[in-house]
Amino acid sequence: AESLKKKRHSFAGDMTFGNLASLCLDRSLGPNAPLYVVHLAIGATLVVHRSIDGGVTWTPHTVPASDVLFQDPTCAAVGSDLWIAYAVGTGFVPGSDTPADRIEVVHSTDGGDTCSRRWRCPT
Repeated sequence: AESLKKKRHSFAGDMTFGNLASLCLDRSLGPNAPLYVVHLAIGATLVVHRSIDGGVTWTPHTVPASDVLFQDPTCAAVGSDLWIAYAVGTGFVPGSDTPADRIEVVHSTDGGDTCSRRWRCPT
């Protein structure tokens, strides 16, 4: 079936830095569910990209986050609610993984257009 074929699309075709990407979607919404990709961006920031056309085009939104560490961010989606979790810290250890001071979670009720709430969780 066409819906089961693998497709390759670029969400950062403008050559911006993108690393440690994580994909999420609400499978209960069926094949037309919005797709979200959150990734580490240049300057220790996060960007979430949303696609409403199966990954053909992507709309980027900067996540209001600072001191983001080079560790995997993740996301979860339910309807238009989107949660993004990421590691935060101020220390840097060259040549090794930098330990997190805490985990932060931001919540969006509008599919990533804005983030309305933040939780800080100590590690």
